[in-house]
Amino acid sequence: TNHSLQQQGEAKNAELGFNKDQILVVSVPTSDSSFVKQFETVKHELTQNPIITKIAGTSGIPGKISGMLLHAIESPGQQRIEKGIEIMMVSNDFLDMMGMKLLKGRNFSPDFKIDDSASFIVNETAIKSYGWKDPFNTTLANGFGYNGKVIGIVKDFHYSSLHQPISPLVMLLDRRLNGNLLIKIQAGKEREALAHVEKIWSKYSLKYPMEAFFLDEMFEKMYRNEEKMMQIFAYFSLLSILISCLGLYALVSFSLEQRTKEMGIRKVLGASIPDLLLVISKDFLVLILIASVFAFPIAGYGMHQWLLDFASRIPLQWWMFFLAMALVFLVAVFTLFIKILPAARANPVLALKVE
Repeated sequence: TNHSLQQQGEAKNAELGFNKDQILVVSVPTSDSSFVKQFETVKHELTQNPIITKIAGTSGIPGKISGMLLHAIESPGQQRIEKGIEIMMVSNDFLDMMGMKLLKGRNFSPDFKIDDSASFIVNETAIKSYGWKDPFNTTLANGFGYNGKVIGIVKDFHYSSLHQPISPLVMLLDRRLNGNLLIKIQAGKEREALAHVEKIWSKYSLKYPMEAFFLDEMFEKMYRNEEKMMQIFAYFSLLSILISCLGLYALVSFSLEQRTKEMGIRKVLGASIPDLLLVISKDFLVLILIASVFAFPIAGYGMHQWLLDFASRIPLQWWMFFLAMALVFLVAVFTLFIKILPAARANPVLALKVE
């Protein structure tokens, strides 16, 4: 349970590579031409309200799986290849709004007409995966009519779920709205921002109701099922420990009934209370040790398989299993002492009278 909780913390606190806070996502149907074709007008009207600080558009929401498109790739020193690569259609404000770091090259810009169909921004993983030694002289082409060179390299970010490893990604410029309108708002102004956005939406879209959510809330929902699962797992673990302690208590009680006279004789012959505790409990502790030897490899395998679902995961280390074994022994020793200690302190004369 402790390992699982650590992994949950790792997943929730992993560096996403972008800022998800205070971002309202408005879903825009591609058939809604009023929004799709009037991005700049809508953007201008939205930003008239000072509580809205930035506007961007994207085809894919960061944190969810993006689309894939076949690309023809020509890189210096390499043969021409065709690869299916994840893509995101974004506006030129997208990287800045999301706080994504551009490592090399430049961002899309309204000053460069070439960006409309002949410029690509790729992530670090694309450079590494395809072995591009000269990425800015690498040419890409796809079925959307984009044919040109890489202009920028963005630092890796989790554009998909944290359960998925980061794969090569290509970003294309689309000056229209293509799927999602991202709106950065001031902290604490969520209600006013929603009202303002709904007002503008109703002005331009008479056919579709507005569908919106906050990006940080989406991430919370994505991992809520795991949290519930871990809570259930923790409850059942505690229940299992309680049942095991009750079983151990019953076994010790039965053993003491069988060895009452033996304990009396040992005490008369000079055995101390710690000696008696060790004599009675050592057999049970040996059984617990044997059970742990069998249980930990199975638990380790199960944890390993579960961790494979996470792209960012904690490593399993020996001290985790040692700590678990130590806790098991402490619980067992406490249970044993509760029953054995009163028997060890009892008057040996009464024990010798037992038939």
